[in-house]
Parts: sequence; C-alpha cells; structure tokens
Amino acid sequence: MIYDNLEKKAQFLNKIPFYLDFNNGCKLSIDKCDCEDFDIRFYDHNTNNLIYKTTLKGGMWSKPSLEYFIKWRIEIRQNNEVVFTHLFDCKNKKVYIKFESKAIGDTIAWFPYIEEFRKTHQCYVICSTFHNEWFQPQYPEIEFVNPGTQVENVYASYKIGWFYKENTIDYNKHKTNPLHIPLQQTATDILGLEYTEIKPFISHSKFCPLQEKYVTLSIQSTCQAKYWNHPTGWQQVIDFFNSQGYKVILVDKFKIFGKENFMNKAPERVLDYTNKPLNEIIPLINHAKFHLGLSSGLSWLAWALNTPVVMISSFTKPYCEFQSDIVRIYNDTPTSGYFNTHKLDPSNWNWYPFKEIKSMEDWYEIETITPEQVINEIKQLL
Repeated sequence: MIYDNLEKKAQFLNKIPFYLDFNNGCKLSIDKCDCEDFDIRFYDHNTNNLIYKTTLKGGMWSKPSLEYFIKWRIEIRQNNEVVFTHLFDCKNKKVYIKFESKAIGDTIAWFPYIEEFRKTHQCYVICSTFHNEWFQPQYPEIEFVNPGTQVENVYASYKIGWFYKENTIDYNKHKTNPLHIPLQQTATDILGLEYTEIKPFISHSKFCPLQEKYVTLSIQSTCQAKYWNHPTGWQQVIDFFNSQGYKVILVDKFKIFGKENFMNKAPERVLDYTNKPLNEIIPLINHAKFHLGLSSGLSWLAWALNTPVVMISSFTKPYCEFQSDIVRIYNDTPTSGYFNTHKLDPSNWNWYPFKEIKSMEDWYEIETITPEQVINEIKQLL
C-alpha cells in the first residue's frame, strides 16, 4: 500500500515509492532503485523507544519481529536527514482482527476488546471468530467474516490467541506471558488497550423454557486435569440441590466423556439436556438461579449472560477467569493452579506436571476440593 503523503515525499527521492504494511507487525519495503542507502528506524511512538533500526537499499524490505499492537513511528533517513516519517493512525481505516481459537471461553473472554479497539481508534473493524452469530446482532458497527476470509485494503491486522515458539511463549506476539495474567488480558495486551474486565453482549432468546426453580450444570471438559476429580462430589452436590427443591439441568455436550479408562459420567437425578445445540442451551443458562461448573466455556457463557457462576477448579489460578458474578472454589496449595505455571500438553488427556497419572485413583488423591466445601458455598447463595 502506498500512502499519499509517502508519494509526495518520494518526489524528493527521485520518486522512489516506499510501501508500509501493518499486518501482524510493521513492514517497510522499497522499490528497486539506484540510490544511496536508506537508514530505517522503527519507534514505539508512545514511549519514543527505538524498537529496531536497519539500513536498506532499493529492492529490500525490513520488519521488526514484534507483532502485537504498537503505535509505530517509522523514520527514513539519508545522510543523517529525516526524509520521511509515518505515524501509525488507523482512524477511519480498515483493521482486520482474527481469532485463532475456536474455544467458547477464549472467544467470550476476548471479544469485548474488539469493540473497545474500534471505539478507541475510531476505525472500521472487520473481525473473524468461530462464533460470529453470538455477536453480530449486538455489534452492528463491526463487520463479521468467516475465519480464513481474505480481506483486501486493510491498514492493519492482528491475531488474537496464545502463541508458542519452541514450547515457550512467543514474546514477539505477546507483550506479557498469558499464563500469568487474566485470560481476558491476552486480548488487551495484543491490541494495546488498558485492561479492565468487560462482559460481551451475547445474542440470545429471552424465552424461559422452564418455570421451576433450577440451576444449570456442566461437568465435562477437554482434559482430565480440568475436571473436579472427586469420586462422589457431583452426586453429593446434586442431591443437596434436590433436597432444597431445585432441579439441576445438565447442559454439557456429552453425558459421558473422557478417554480409555478415564471416562467421566454425569451424576444421577439431573434433567438431561446434553447434546443440545447452544441456541437451546443459552436460554436455559440465562434463566438459571446460577450455573455450576468448571473453568470452561459454559462458565464463561453463563457469566456473559449475567447468570452467577459457582466455579470449581484446582486447575487454574483464580486470577485466570472473570472476577465478577462468581463464587470461586479453590484451595491454594503448592500444586494447585498449575495451568498458569506450566504449559499444557493438549495431546495428553492425563497431563499433570508433577507426576505420571496411571489411574483415576491418582486424580482422586490429587483433588483437594471437597463436596462439603462446595455445598457450604452454595448454601450461602441459596
């Protein structure tokens, strides 16, 4: 892309065009020419820190390694004289923001900051998520496209996700280690925004399908470490709810889920709404007294719907999830919250960083959260 002010400046340099590209970082290219070398400097304009400098000839290009948002200032010099300066400014320009994760929790956590970016920079945002239908009616100022869509003539683009390089955090894509900050802050760090907790608006039906007192429940997850690994915990909690006159609606995708000898079965005496499409589950969660679950996507969904959440998790540190409208049940031990201290291996169903897991009994020994602890917290809510 050639910018008008750049073309005008190039008239003083034998009309040599420079090309600037702010897609996943900042790239400057120079057309082939027979001319003196150019001294190129990339600054963070907000701090005036020099990020990178190099010397280019005609027909060459350069790109600093950092890909998260920086208010770039690019200076081109010849013979110690600044012959061109460009300051990043996406006002009234197209910006393409792409979600790299399909996960429900990630999507809900990160999406509010797409709108914050749009409002902060007064730009035209194009966004791709794997759940566009949740947001499109609520955010008419944003253009939604399917993942993988090629968008032409964008001024800048950013990818939102967790990125690793050789099993370590890729700090070219992350300003801060995402393991050590709230999940939502992943998006604000990449997009250069101040972090405050914000809920997204989710499009859903207002119809309440049940008139009885009830809570929703989700017990399943994507690896055994994320489960509440108490052998009788869920059943004791369900029996308590039933004794208090509450129905318990099971809203997981699967009633039984796991791998090989590590299968997790739903408790008895629940109303089974498993394997229902999300557009049927959302109204149920929306009208529940509260949602009981794990550090999982359905808990994030309940939070976005303003349904109070009781979250049971030894897997994540409490700072990882949202802080509002939640009762977080967690025991702080030397080994709890290990998702935020070690890199998860998603290919290993029994990933646990402190010892090899050979049976469900190993998981039962690791779990420190008791049914009595959970029930005592629920009593206060009821």
